[in-house]
Amino acid sequence: MSWRRIILLAALPLLVPAARADSKQDQADAVVRALLGQDVEVATVGYRLVTGNAAQCAKGFVETGATLGTLAQYDAPYRAAAARVLGMTNRPTVELVVPQSAAEQAGIKPGDVLIAADGLPFAASPPSAGASFTPVEAAMDTLDKALADGRATVTVDRAGQLIAIELVGAPACQSRFQISIDELDAFGTDTIWIKLSSAMVDFARTPDALAAVMAHELAHNVLGHHKTGIGPEARRAQELAADRLAPYLMAGAGYDPAAAVVLYRRFKAKHLGGLFTSPTYPGWGQRVKAIEAEVARIADLRARGEPILPPTDLRPR
Repeated sequence: MSWRRIILLAALPLLVPAARADSKQDQADAVVRALLGQDVEVATVGYRLVTGNAAQCAKGFVETGATLGTLAQYDAPYRAAAARVLGMTNRPTVELVVPQSAAEQAGIKPGDVLIAADGLPFAASPPSAGASFTPVEAAMDTLDKALADGRATVTVDRAGQLIAIELVGAPACQSRFQISIDELDAFGTDTIWIKLSSAMVDFARTPDALAAVMAHELAHNVLGHHKTGIGPEARRAQELAADRLAPYLMAGAGYDPAAAVVLYRRFKAKHLGGLFTSPTYPGWGQRVKAIEAEVARIADLRARGEPILPPTDLRPR
Protein backbone atom coordinates (compact mmCIF):
# COMPACT_ATOMS: atom_id res chain seq x y z
CA MET A 1 0.00 0.00 0.00
CA SER A 2 1.29 3.44 -0.92
CA TRP A 3 2.16 6.38 1.29
CA ARG A 4 -0.28 9.28 1.64
CA ARG A 5 1.06 12.78 2.23
CA ILE A 6 0.17 14.95 5.19
CA ILE A 7 -1.89 17.90 4.02
CA LEU A 8 -0.80 21.26 5.37
CA LEU A 9 -2.53 24.63 5.22
CA ALA A 10 0.28 25.93 3.00
CA ALA A 11 -0.93 23.59 0.26
CA LEU A 12 -3.91 25.81 -0.53
CA PRO A 13 -2.26 28.58 -2.61
CA LEU A 14 0.15 26.08 -4.16
CA LEU A 15 -2.47 23.69 -5.49
CA VAL A 16 -5.65 25.70 -6.09
CA PRO A 17 -4.82 29.42 -6.43
CA ALA A 18 -7.98 30.01 -8.48
CA ALA A 19 -10.21 28.90 -5.60
CA ARG A 20 -9.59 31.92 -3.33
CA ALA A 21 -13.01 33.40 -4.02
CA ASP A 22 -14.76 30.22 -2.90
CA SER A 23 -15.78 29.33 0.65
CA LYS A 24 -13.22 27.79 2.99
CA GLN A 25 -15.06 24.47 2.67
CA ASP A 26 -14.89 24.62 -1.13
CA GLN A 27 -11.21 25.51 -0.96
CA ALA A 28 -10.43 22.63 1.38
CA ASP A 29 -12.38 20.19 -0.79
CA ALA A 30 -10.53 21.44 -3.88
CA VAL A 31 -7.15 20.89 -2.22
CA VAL A 32 -8.07 17.35 -1.20
CA ARG A 33 -9.35 16.55 -4.72
CA ALA A 34 -6.20 17.99 -6.30
CA LEU A 35 -4.00 15.91 -4.04
CA LEU A 36 -6.10 12.83 -4.76
CA GLY A 37 -5.47 13.35 -8.47
CA GLN A 38 -1.73 13.44 -7.87
CA ASP A 39 -1.89 10.42 -5.61
CA VAL A 40 -3.65 8.44 -8.34
CA GLU A 41 -0.91 9.36 -10.83
CA VAL A 42 1.95 8.46 -8.51
CA ALA A 43 0.32 5.31 -7.12
CA THR A 44 -0.42 4.02 -10.63
CA VAL A 45 3.06 4.66 -12.01
CA GLY A 46 4.72 3.45 -8.81
CA TYR A 47 2.75 0.20 -8.73
CA ARG A 48 3.67 -0.57 -12.33
CA LEU A 49 7.35 0.21 -11.71
CA VAL A 50 7.80 -1.90 -8.59
CA THR A 51 5.73 -4.87 -9.79
CA GLY A 52 6.91 -4.78 -13.40
CA ASN A 53 10.54 -5.02 -12.30
CA ALA A 54 10.19 -7.41 -9.36
CA ALA A 55 12.30 -10.09 -11.05
CA GLN A 56 15.20 -7.63 -11.41
CA CYS A 57 15.28 -6.56 -7.75
CA ALA A 58 17.42 -8.30 -5.16
CA LYS A 59 15.19 -7.05 -2.32
CA GLY A 60 11.48 -7.58 -2.68
CA PHE A 61 8.16 -7.74 -0.88
CA VAL A 62 4.54 -7.66 -2.00
CA GLU A 63 2.44 -4.68 -3.02
CA THR A 64 -1.32 -4.34 -3.25
CA GLY A 65 -1.99 -1.16 -5.23
CA ALA A 66 -4.14 0.40 -2.50
CA THR A 67 -3.30 3.70 -0.79
CA LEU A 68 -4.17 4.12 2.89
CA GLY A 69 -4.93 7.20 4.93
CA THR A 70 -6.45 8.34 8.23
CA LEU A 71 -7.88 11.64 9.44
CA ALA A 72 -4.89 11.94 11.80
CA GLN A 73 -2.54 12.66 8.90
CA TYR A 74 -4.47 15.75 7.83
CA ASP A 75 -3.95 19.20 9.27
CA ALA A 76 -7.06 20.34 11.15
CA PRO A 77 -8.51 22.62 8.38
CA TYR A 78 -8.60 19.65 5.98
CA ARG A 79 -9.97 16.83 8.12
CA ALA A 80 -13.61 17.55 7.34
CA ALA A 81 -12.75 17.77 3.63
CA ALA A 82 -10.90 14.44 3.80
CA ALA A 83 -13.97 12.87 5.38
CA ARG A 84 -16.32 14.41 2.77
CA VAL A 85 -14.22 13.80 -0.33
CA LEU A 86 -12.37 10.59 0.54
CA GLY A 87 -14.45 9.02 3.28
CA MET A 88 -11.47 9.18 5.66
CA THR A 89 -11.99 7.98 9.24
CA ASN A 90 -9.94 7.56 12.41
CA ARG A 91 -9.14 4.04 11.26
CA PRO A 92 -6.93 3.20 8.25
CA THR A 93 -9.10 3.91 5.23
CA VAL A 94 -8.51 3.08 1.56
CA GLU A 95 -8.04 6.34 -0.34
CA LEU A 96 -7.60 4.84 -3.82
CA VAL A 97 -7.07 1.56 -5.61
CA VAL A 98 -4.78 1.33 -8.64
CA PRO A 99 -6.60 -0.10 -11.68
CA GLN A 100 -5.73 -3.75 -12.43
CA SER A 101 -3.79 -4.01 -9.16
CA ALA A 102 -3.85 -6.85 -6.65
CA ALA A 103 -6.17 -4.81 -4.44
CA GLU A 104 -8.66 -4.22 -7.25
CA GLN A 105 -8.61 -7.88 -8.23
CA ALA A 106 -9.30 -8.82 -4.61
CA GLY A 107 -12.28 -6.47 -4.47
CA ILE A 108 -10.92 -3.75 -2.18
CA LYS A 109 -12.60 -0.40 -2.83
CA PRO A 110 -11.93 3.27 -1.96
CA GLY A 111 -13.61 4.11 1.32
CA ASP A 112 -13.10 0.63 2.80
CA VAL A 113 -12.07 0.91 6.46
CA LEU A 114 -9.50 -1.68 7.52
CA ILE A 115 -10.47 -3.61 10.66
CA ALA A 116 -8.05 -6.56 10.74
CA ALA A 117 -5.70 -8.65 8.60
CA ASP A 118 -5.22 -12.34 9.46
CA GLY A 119 -6.52 -11.53 12.93
CA LEU A 120 -4.12 -8.60 13.46
CA PRO A 121 -6.23 -5.53 14.35
CA PHE A 122 -5.86 -2.09 12.81
CA ALA A 123 -6.01 0.51 15.53
CA ALA A 124 -8.14 3.64 15.52
CA SER A 125 -6.16 6.86 16.05
CA PRO A 126 -8.16 10.02 16.79
CA PRO A 127 -6.40 13.10 15.39
CA SER A 128 -4.26 15.19 17.71
CA ALA A 129 -3.65 18.92 17.39
CA GLY A 130 -1.15 18.50 14.56
CA ALA A 131 -1.03 16.18 11.57
CA SER A 132 0.77 12.87 12.02
CA PHE A 133 1.58 10.03 9.65
CA THR A 134 2.39 7.62 12.48
CA PRO A 135 -1.04 5.89 12.45
CA VAL A 136 -0.71 5.14 8.74
CA GLU A 137 2.81 3.78 9.20
CA ALA A 138 1.49 1.51 11.96
CA ALA A 139 -1.32 0.31 9.70
CA MET A 140 1.09 -0.45 6.88
CA ASP A 141 3.35 -2.38 9.26
CA THR A 142 0.34 -4.45 10.35
CA LEU A 143 -0.63 -5.21 6.77
CA ASP A 144 2.95 -6.05 5.79
CA LYS A 145 3.15 -8.55 8.66
CA ALA A 146 -0.08 -10.19 7.55
CA LEU A 147 1.17 -10.31 3.94
CA ALA A 148 4.58 -11.72 4.85
CA ASP A 149 3.65 -15.01 3.13
CA GLY A 150 2.12 -13.15 0.18
CA ARG A 151 -1.56 -13.37 1.15
CA ALA A 152 -3.91 -12.32 3.94
CA THR A 153 -7.58 -12.25 4.86
CA VAL A 154 -8.42 -8.58 5.29
CA THR A 155 -11.61 -7.58 7.10
CA VAL A 156 -13.02 -4.22 6.05
CA ASP A 157 -15.97 -2.11 7.08
CA ARG A 158 -17.81 -1.09 3.92
CA ALA A 159 -20.69 1.26 4.68
CA GLY A 160 -21.33 -0.47 7.99
CA GLN A 161 -21.00 -4.03 6.70
CA LEU A 162 -18.03 -6.21 7.66
CA ILE A 163 -16.54 -8.00 4.65
CA ALA A 164 -13.68 -10.53 4.59
CA ILE A 165 -11.47 -10.16 1.53
CA GLU A 166 -8.79 -12.61 0.41
CA LEU A 167 -5.89 -10.41 -0.64
CA VAL A 168 -2.90 -11.76 -2.56
CA GLY A 169 -0.08 -9.24 -2.91
CA ALA A 170 1.92 -8.84 -6.10
CA PRO A 171 5.70 -9.46 -5.99
CA ALA A 172 7.44 -6.08 -6.10
CA CYS A 173 10.71 -4.25 -5.66
CA GLN A 174 11.07 -3.16 -2.04
CA SER A 175 10.33 0.52 -2.58
CA ARG A 176 7.43 2.90 -1.93
CA PHE A 177 6.76 6.40 -3.18
CA GLN A 178 5.57 9.45 -1.29
CA ILE A 179 4.62 12.97 -2.31
CA SER A 180 5.63 16.13 -0.48
CA ILE A 181 4.12 19.55 -1.08
CA ASP A 182 7.34 21.25 -2.06
CA GLU A 183 9.51 22.71 -4.79
CA LEU A 184 10.44 20.77 -7.92
CA ASP A 185 12.52 17.81 -6.75
CA ALA A 186 12.76 14.05 -6.29
CA PHE A 187 15.13 12.13 -4.04
CA GLY A 188 15.76 8.91 -2.18
CA THR A 189 16.03 8.63 1.59
CA ASP A 190 18.35 5.69 2.40
CA THR A 191 15.19 3.68 3.14
CA ILE A 192 12.57 2.01 0.96
CA TRP A 193 10.86 5.41 0.65
CA ILE A 194 11.25 7.59 -2.42
CA LYS A 195 10.01 11.17 -2.23
CA LEU A 196 8.92 13.45 -5.03
CA SER A 197 7.29 16.84 -4.82
CA SER A 198 3.81 17.78 -5.95
CA ALA A 199 5.50 20.34 -8.21
CA MET A 200 7.46 17.51 -9.85
CA VAL A 201 4.27 15.56 -10.51
CA ASP A 202 2.74 18.60 -12.20
CA PHE A 203 5.89 19.29 -14.21
CA ALA A 204 6.06 15.73 -15.57
CA ARG A 205 2.69 16.16 -17.36
CA THR A 206 2.53 12.61 -18.74
CA PRO A 207 2.72 9.10 -17.19
CA ASP A 208 5.86 8.33 -19.21
CA ALA A 209 7.64 11.46 -17.96
CA LEU A 210 6.55 10.79 -14.39
CA ALA A 211 7.83 7.24 -14.76
CA ALA A 212 11.20 8.66 -15.83
CA VAL A 213 11.51 10.66 -12.61
CA MET A 214 10.34 7.80 -10.41
CA ALA A 215 12.42 5.17 -12.21
CA HIS A 216 15.61 7.18 -11.64
CA GLU A 217 14.99 7.20 -7.89
CA LEU A 218 13.87 3.56 -7.88
CA ALA A 219 17.14 2.71 -9.64
CA HIS A 220 19.07 4.01 -6.62
CA ASN A 221 17.16 1.58 -4.37
CA VAL A 222 17.54 -1.32 -6.78
CA LEU A 223 21.30 -0.75 -6.93
CA GLY A 224 21.60 -0.38 -3.15
CA HIS A 225 22.87 3.19 -3.28
CA HIS A 226 23.25 5.29 -0.13
CA LYS A 227 22.65 9.04 -0.06
CA THR A 228 24.71 9.73 3.04
CA GLY A 229 28.33 9.05 3.96
CA ILE A 230 29.71 9.16 0.42
CA GLY A 231 31.92 11.68 -1.35
CA PRO A 232 31.17 13.74 -4.48
CA GLU A 233 32.91 11.31 -6.86
CA ALA A 234 30.93 8.33 -5.57
CA ARG A 235 27.74 10.37 -5.67
CA ARG A 236 28.31 11.27 -9.32
CA ALA A 237 28.94 7.61 -10.16
CA GLN A 238 25.70 6.65 -8.43
CA GLU A 239 23.72 9.26 -10.33
CA LEU A 240 25.09 8.09 -13.67
CA ALA A 241 24.26 4.49 -12.81
CA ALA A 242 20.69 5.46 -11.86
CA ASP A 243 20.37 7.49 -15.07
CA ARG A 244 21.41 4.45 -17.10
CA LEU A 245 19.23 1.93 -15.26
CA ALA A 246 16.07 4.06 -15.26
CA PRO A 247 15.16 3.39 -18.94
CA TYR A 248 15.26 -0.37 -18.30
CA LEU A 249 12.94 0.01 -15.31
CA MET A 250 10.62 2.13 -17.44
CA ALA A 251 10.61 -0.52 -20.16
CA GLY A 252 9.96 -3.24 -17.60
CA ALA A 253 6.84 -1.36 -16.48
CA GLY A 254 5.60 -0.69 -20.00
CA TYR A 255 6.64 2.96 -20.27
CA ASP A 256 8.58 4.59 -23.12
CA PRO A 257 12.28 4.77 -22.14
CA ALA A 258 12.85 7.66 -24.56
CA ALA A 259 10.64 9.84 -22.34
CA ALA A 260 13.57 10.11 -19.93
CA VAL A 261 15.64 11.98 -22.52
CA VAL A 262 12.72 14.28 -23.40
CA LEU A 263 12.07 15.10 -19.75
CA TYR A 264 15.70 15.84 -18.93
CA ARG A 265 15.90 18.20 -21.89
CA ARG A 266 12.87 20.06 -20.54
CA PHE A 267 14.61 20.42 -17.20
CA LYS A 268 17.68 21.87 -18.85
CA ALA A 269 15.69 24.26 -21.04
CA LYS A 270 13.80 25.67 -18.04
CA HIS A 271 16.76 25.55 -15.64
CA LEU A 272 14.62 23.64 -13.14
CA GLY A 273 15.02 20.74 -10.84
CA GLY A 274 17.20 19.74 -7.93
CA LEU A 275 18.10 16.71 -10.02
CA PHE A 276 20.54 18.84 -12.01
CA THR A 277 21.69 21.79 -9.91
CA SER A 278 24.05 20.19 -7.40
CA PRO A 279 27.80 20.01 -8.14
CA THR A 280 27.72 16.42 -6.88
CA TYR A 281 25.84 15.43 -10.04
CA PRO A 282 27.53 14.60 -13.36
CA GLY A 283 27.56 17.18 -16.12
CA TRP A 284 24.41 17.57 -18.21
CA GLY A 285 25.96 16.40 -21.45
CA GLN A 286 27.40 13.30 -19.82
CA ARG A 287 24.04 12.36 -18.31
CA VAL A 288 22.06 12.78 -21.52
CA LYS A 289 24.58 10.78 -23.54
CA ALA A 290 24.50 7.99 -20.97
CA ILE A 291 20.70 7.78 -21.08
CA GLU A 292 20.59 7.97 -24.88
CA ALA A 293 23.07 5.11 -25.14
CA GLU A 294 20.90 2.85 -22.97
CA VAL A 295 17.71 3.86 -24.82
CA ALA A 296 19.43 2.91 -28.10
CA ARG A 297 20.53 -0.40 -26.58
CA ILE A 298 16.96 -1.13 -25.48
CA ALA A 299 15.69 -0.42 -28.99
CA ASP A 300 18.29 -2.80 -30.40
CA LEU A 301 17.33 -5.55 -27.94
CA ARG A 302 13.69 -5.12 -28.93
CA ALA A 303 14.50 -5.24 -32.62
CA ARG A 304 16.35 -8.53 -32.10
CA GLY A 305 13.58 -9.96 -29.93
CA GLU A 306 15.89 -10.35 -26.92
CA PRO A 307 15.02 -9.76 -23.25
CA ILE A 308 15.36 -6.13 -22.23
CA LEU A 309 17.92 -6.56 -19.46
CA PRO A 310 20.44 -3.94 -18.34
CA PRO A 311 24.19 -4.51 -18.71
CA THR A 312 25.74 -6.62 -15.95
CA ASP A 313 27.22 -3.55 -14.23
CA LEU A 314 23.67 -2.23 -13.67
CA ARG A 315 22.28 -5.38 -12.05
CA PRO A 316 21.87 -5.80 -8.29
CA ARG A 317 24.74 -7.64 -6.64
